[in-house]
Amino acid sequence: MQRELHHAISLAGFAVDVLRARAAVGSDTDADAVAPSTARRLLRRIEPLLAEQRACWLLRSRPGGLSDSIAELDRLRHQLQLAAHA
Repeated sequence: MQRELHHAISLAGFAVDVLRARAAVGSDTDADAVAPSTARRLLRRIEPLLAEQRACWLLRSRPGGLSDSIAELDRLRHQLQLAAHA
């Protein structure tokens, strides 16, 4: 449970940073509008978060719902990849 709580806090902090990055460019919906350097920094942080989400999910849940569990993070990762290479 402590591991999952720590992960939830990490996800929340990451979400705040994504929102700040979007606000800095005047976009409240698309991470692909984020500055390339910021997108690259966020990408370095999202990979470990995805790995930890998978690990935490498998501790308490069935593997069948894992893809749904990470779908939004995966979508965000794709947007950040686009922004990083803009």
